Amino acid sequence: MKCFHVLPIILLSIAFCSVSQAQDGRKVTTQLDVAYLNDGNPQHRLDIYYPSQAKKSLSVLFHIHGGGWRIGDRKHMQATGMFYASQGFLFITPSYRLTPEVMHPSHVEDCAAALAWVFNHVEELGGDRSRIFVSGHSAGAHLAALLGTNQKYLQKYDLRPADLAGVISVDTASFNLVSGDHERLVRRLVKKAFGKDQSTLQDASPLFQITNGVACPRFLVLNTTNRAGGVREGREFTDKLRQAGCEAQFVPVDNHSHKEMAQGMYNLSDPVAKAILPFISGD
Repeated sequence: MKCFHVLPIILLSIAFCSVSQAQDGRKVTTQLDVAYLNDGNPQHRLDIYYPSQAKKSLSVLFHIHGGGWRIGDRKHMQATGMFYASQGFLFITPSYRLTPEVMHPSHVEDCAAALAWVFNHVEELGGDRSRIFVSGHSAGAHLAALLGTNQKYLQKYDLRPADLAGVISVDTASFNLVSGDHERLVRRLVKKAFGKDQSTLQDASPLFQITNGVACPRFLVLNTTNRAGGVREGREFTDKLRQAGCEAQFVPVDNHSHKEMAQGMYNLSDPVAKAILPFISGD
């Protein structure tokens, strides 16, 4: 696997490689601040992590950060990226424009653009184009689920949700934005990011994008049992996917806070990582 300076100059933003050592001692190469849209917006960039000694096409985990659609950054994903790269995966994480600068559908449109960039360049990075998984935590999980269920965002790039090897949703309570049956904080964040128009809320709800007979990727849905609303929505979403003929698994996780669900992604002994690793490795 070669560093980014060998890629076509049309990418404009040239990232350099650096090598770090993960907690397990394995060497990980990183390429940071790579532009996925050449418009000069610093939020239209992504970071790349991969094992320094990779010898075969890698499965890819494209991970979307959380933060209520209004805060967060790919830079906070360093521990997650180092972990998955040390486990033998190509890990890519984008930033995207945030509320109040933008509202829906800008967040998911940015993520779609970043994901299209990955499809276009994954083989140059040593990845397997047929093994691209999308994951997200919290608001990022909502965006990942929307990319995996609504055809229109990837269609712009001649891609389909079915082109994804799988989608992993980590602890979101935002599959159904119409119901309004959410925690007070979630209701406030939804109002700011999506507004109050019912048609907009329905369009932004992954639950209402599931269509019978339309090919879809596999789904892995994880929710902490500490949030009853999240569990309810996670089960409802998983059940509807199955009814539509999609492969979907719901995993309730006990004794985890919302933050611990994110941290569990990069802990080998945590039930979150224990569910994700076999899902993306095919075990």
